[in-house]
Amino acid sequence: MTERVDRLMMDPRRGLLMLAWPIMVSMFFSMLLNFVDFFFVGGLGPKALAGVQVSFPVFFFIIAVGSGVGIGTTALIAKRLGEKNKKWAEETALHSFLLGGMTALLFTTMVLFVGPISNNLGGGPEVSLLAGEYMWVIFAGSIVFFLVFSMNSVLQGEGDTKTPMKISLVFTICNIVLDPIFIYTLKMGVGGAALATVLSEVVALSLYFWYLFVGKRSHLEIKPKDFIYTPQIMKNILRVGIPSAVAQMGLSVAVLGINFILSGFGDAAISAYGVGFRIDSLAIMPILGLGAGVIPMVGYFRGTRDYAGARKVYRLGLKLALAFTATIGVVVLSLATLLPGIFTTDSGVISMASGYLAIIAFAYPLIGMTIILSSAFQGMGRGMPSLIITMARAIIIAIPMAYYLAYPAGLGVVGVWLGILLSTLFSATFSLLWIENYFRKICSRCYGSQAS
Repeated sequence: MTERVDRLMMDPRRGLLMLAWPIMVSMFFSMLLNFVDFFFVGGLGPKALAGVQVSFPVFFFIIAVGSGVGIGTTALIAKRLGEKNKKWAEETALHSFLLGGMTALLFTTMVLFVGPISNNLGGGPEVSLLAGEYMWVIFAGSIVFFLVFSMNSVLQGEGDTKTPMKISLVFTICNIVLDPIFIYTLKMGVGGAALATVLSEVVALSLYFWYLFVGKRSHLEIKPKDFIYTPQIMKNILRVGIPSAVAQMGLSVAVLGINFILSGFGDAAISAYGVGFRIDSLAIMPILGLGAGVIPMVGYFRGTRDYAGARKVYRLGLKLALAFTATIGVVVLSLATLLPGIFTTDSGVISMASGYLAIIAFAYPLIGMTIILSSAFQGMGRGMPSLIITMARAIIIAIPMAYYLAYPAGLGVVGVWLGILLSTLFSATFSLLWIENYFRKICSRCYGSQAS
């Protein structure tokens, strides 16, 4: 086991925070880049912006799959290091690179179908053409995205989140610098924005490659020449990775479902949801980082079969998440009438978005709970419970309940907001009971009375 992992496990509270804060910073860089990208593309006109916007589900699909592979890798490497099995951790890293490369090749072939895909994403002919221009570059460079995801997850699995944070900063700066050059100076337009992203990822990949293979700064000795394909390792990565990827895709489906329900109340209702959703994303972002820190920490204790320690980590993460989300919920609730004005000047949209925030602010602690509980299951190598928790919150309960309260119950837009809140309450309660029952079973065998 690496010395870093030893230090993290000696003080779980400090270890969790040390893992989580660099991930939070990396997520902030990602959010900043999204705003900057939209700013530069927006200068090309509304159709260019629409072209990138309709491409978002495709780009999000790539991110979801890559992130799924990454989460599976992080959880398994953490477990192996907890077992003091460094060799298997190194083999897991190599299998992750292979899986990332194979998946990327499938996405690369999608360049042959860019036309049909872009024509079925919505928008007029010109918007579809611009969307195709953007997606062609993204598909062509997908191997870079997947290898970056895999290498990032390897470092997170061994307890190093600061190096990925630094590389994320370099990637963000490169993208911000290259955006105006390719979009305007070289007159490449929307395709230039995509190319700037891909080339920035190439820089990030180069830094990861140097760190892992040339500088050999990692605690793992990853030697491609010693690679031996082991189906069980691939299966273990996918057992956590596939449900995680599907869960993330489910979130985009949930947004589409809520948009469909809101369409009966006009464009302003959809816009209000979009504004509220962006504010939610900013408010919850730190908890996503905390959840990403919970995964390897739980994995380390799982590897040592110290299930009481794993339970302690997830409960610590839960307390931190509840404290933060309760605080941010109060802030958002008190500013509910002001925050939407940052994104729009339309009084109707502001009014509905304010109503959304006044209700959903109460859901923030519940959302924080589901994120941490899902991460704990992933750290324990159980991807399916995480998938069910996410699907229950976002789709299975939320959409039917939102529809019922909006139309049959006659509550209108407010009914949609209440449906989201109530579904989150149900899934958070169900998730907490589920994971406590799970730990009670495994701890009762190993620790007797300590399981309580």
